[in-house]
Amino acid sequence: MDIYKNRWKFLLVSILNTMIFLSGNVLNKKLHNYKIYPSDISFSIIFGILYGFLVAYLIMVYFGQQKETVELDFEVQASLEQLEAFNEELIAQNDELESFANIISDKEKELKEIINLSPMSIMIKNYDGKYLLCNKAYSNLLGVDINDIEGRNQNEIELFDKIKLNRLVYTDHRVIDENITYEYVEKIVINGEELYFKVHKIPIELSEDSKEILVIAQDITDLENMKNEIEEKNKILIKDNVELVRLNDETARLANDFERMIKIITGALEYENNNEYLENIFELSLDFVPSAESGVVFLLNDDNEIEFIKEHKKSFNINHIKEMMLMMPVKNEVGIIKNIDSNLINIGFYYGSKLVGGMSFYRKNDNGIFSEYDGRLLKSISVLVNNYYTNKKIIENKNNTQNSIIISLVKMLELFDSYTKGHSENVAILSKKLAVKIGIEDVDSAYWAGMVHDIGKILVDRNILNKNTKLNFKEYETIKMHPYWGYEVLKKSDELKDIAEYVLYHHERYDGTGYPYGLKGEDIPEISQIISVVDSYDTMISKRSYKEPLTIEEAIIELNSMKGTQFSPKMVDVFVNEILCDNNLLQEIVN
Repeated sequence: MDIYKNRWKFLLVSILNTMIFLSGNVLNKKLHNYKIYPSDISFSIIFGILYGFLVAYLIMVYFGQQKETVELDFEVQASLEQLEAFNEELIAQNDELESFANIISDKEKELKEIINLSPMSIMIKNYDGKYLLCNKAYSNLLGVDINDIEGRNQNEIELFDKIKLNRLVYTDHRVIDENITYEYVEKIVINGEELYFKVHKIPIELSEDSKEILVIAQDITDLENMKNEIEEKNKILIKDNVELVRLNDETARLANDFERMIKIITGALEYENNNEYLENIFELSLDFVPSAESGVVFLLNDDNEIEFIKEHKKSFNINHIKEMMLMMPVKNEVGIIKNIDSNLINIGFYYGSKLVGGMSFYRKNDNGIFSEYDGRLLKSISVLVNNYYTNKKIIENKNNTQNSIIISLVKMLELFDSYTKGHSENVAILSKKLAVKIGIEDVDSAYWAGMVHDIGKILVDRNILNKNTKLNFKEYETIKMHPYWGYEVLKKSDELKDIAEYVLYHHERYDGTGYPYGLKGEDIPEISQIISVVDSYDTMISKRSYKEPLTIEEAIIELNSMKGTQFSPKMVDVFVNEILCDNNLLQEIVN
């Protein structure tokens, strides 16, 4: 603006100079007209001075203008240089922005690929419901290509009915307007199949002046179906629980009767004599059925003859009993016979399918009839008595069977190993004696465990068992397996499984260096400790292919030398001091 100001000033002075010059000429002419003739020199001097002042002023203005122009040119030049530097900086920043934009574009592609790998349906919508982005899971769910979804409005996608769509729009707007996250479970039907999704809605801002919503939908159909299945089962459980409550009330009602029934069960264990047991059963039965006026309990002997055990109030003769036997019900059932003058209730005692006895009770008609509850009680009693006879016979057979099995196994072993003949019986007898001295309650288990302690050798090669020379490493390792093999054989038998563990550990050493598991000290069962001492002793005093027998005195020295290492000190002391040094007992064992 200063430049233009100076130029106008210069122009104005130039015009003024011209006007002065023209005015001088005019004035000169006017003076001549009025006959006034000033000296040409004076006039020229006056105008010359004026003109000189004007020229001087114009020169000053001109050079001042030039100075300002030069200064302005320097400022313009500096500004241009600044503009060029700024332009270069802008170009560099633009290049950097383009590079960053390329990186963002690459990251965006990677992000889309990652989103597409997600099994959950993911989408981004704007406030109006327009899809800005979605992944393959959502595309596959709708059966529509991604490109056909992005850019379209959600009301164009035929997935929700109008009501659900309105609710969807409402929740979207609420999430964006209130800037909150929202979670809920949505059920949709696609191709006739019900699907359940857990939906997460999250407000986001892709730019400063926009608001969008991120929607993540997780398919929980399997979980929901499982939940429904659990609910159905829970309903069944509730129904069953109602039934259980009913049964519990019934059980509570029978609680007192059950306590008395325990006496009957206990009686089976307390009484070895059949008659005493049946007398107890009969008396308890009369207490269970107080409406019974009279009764009788009887047995049939081996010749099928009737033996009276006990009567109550009424006398029964043999013919009467035979008559009642014809009316006896089948096993575990109760027979109720209604007569004109009385009611009769019968229960039979059976061993297997054979009738071995029974009970009969009478009740007067004027006192009513036997109830269904009376029948159930007496039926339970008949089951207990029948089980008593069955169990008693089973126990007898079990003992006989167990003994036969064990003896057969031992004899079988002797066929394989000629040196074990008599060894098992010796170990069994000495083990029982030592168990008695130690104070072990189950001395029979000590006996039978001693009898079968080497039964696992049946599975060892006969050539190894009867080898006359020293065993090699592999053969010895095979021999060492016999406690485990014996354990595996015995535990499969109901009759022998209780002693299987004693056989398994009879080669464990007190110092923990034995086999098969390296048990130490009192971790070894007492019966296994007993067998370890007795087995070694009998081997010491017996002849083997690889050694001569020791005397009893030499065997005692050997046992004492291995106390605390191979053997339990307690077992050795009792065995040596109370059995081997007891001449009478030792002679009994030898005999």
